[in-house]
Amino acid sequence: TQSPQNFYSKPSSDLSQLSSWSLTSDGTGPSPTSFGYNGQYFTIQNTQTLTNSLTIGGNVSRVIVNDGITLNVSQPLTGTIRVGSNSVVNINVDYQPIFETIAVNSTVNFNTYSNVPVANYGNLVLNGSGLKNVSAGTLQIQGNLTLASGVGLKGAPSNATTLVVTGDVNFGSAVAQVASDNRVVLQFTNGLHNINTSSDQFLNKVTANTGATVTFNNLSGSPKSLNLGSLNGGGLDLANGSTFVVGSNNLVLTDKSTVNPSNTTGEISISNGSIQFTSTANNDANFYFA
Repeated sequence: TQSPQNFYSKPSSDLSQLSSWSLTSDGTGPSPTSFGYNGQYFTIQNTQTLTNSLTIGGNVSRVIVNDGITLNVSQPLTGTIRVGSNSVVNINVDYQPIFETIAVNSTVNFNTYSNVPVANYGNLVLNGSGLKNVSAGTLQIQGNLTLASGVGLKGAPSNATTLVVTGDVNFGSAVAQVASDNRVVLQFTNGLHNINTSSDQFLNKVTANTGATVTFNNLSGSPKSLNLGSLNGGGLDLANGSTFVVGSNNLVLTDKSTVNPSNTTGEISISNGSIQFTSTANNDANFYFA
């Protein structure tokens, strides 16, 4: 099997032009003759802004954002993107990127586009305003998820979107809300996590894996409510050895939500807060308190 041919970006160049790429990293080598040949790797080795659309052909070809580099995608980049360690990709145009791999400590900022593709992200930041649509399936966030003020999450119908988060979730104020059928599931891995918010939040379900402690933090100075549930179920599912910290806030469980339906023994910690449980679910709810 023939190895991919590597081309490197030249500093401050128009990435859509063949002359902006070199077969050698110092920029003195020959340029590619076409972006359409399969088996070409295009490595961005300087902070760059894509100002004209670029299409990379072939299922083997890649655009590689080198470690520590920022790529500003201001025009559509058609092709597969590999994101390196400590790098940043800013999506500033209304188009859906295709990611191959994204380093754990990298950051992808969706600044304009309203659809977030399912992928394994490092840190994920959703800017702009209104709802960001997330497809059905499982979206992995190996760092933090941050939503700007006025940005909300809209999952697939039937609550078919799950976000698995290794770090924290940071909600902005005045978050746009969605129908209960489009609320997402937040699943937290083991370790310490925070849901930071300045406003009430509406989700389908929060799941905490074994060993996880998830704290619902109010950043505005007055208690906030975490509303869980939908007509499809949802609620709070705490694995053995996990804890969900409500603190002085409010936990509101409605529709067909439940708590620990498999009788796992994860605990709820609450201090001067409240729990409202008005579910119509047929499943038993099993509350354990720290």
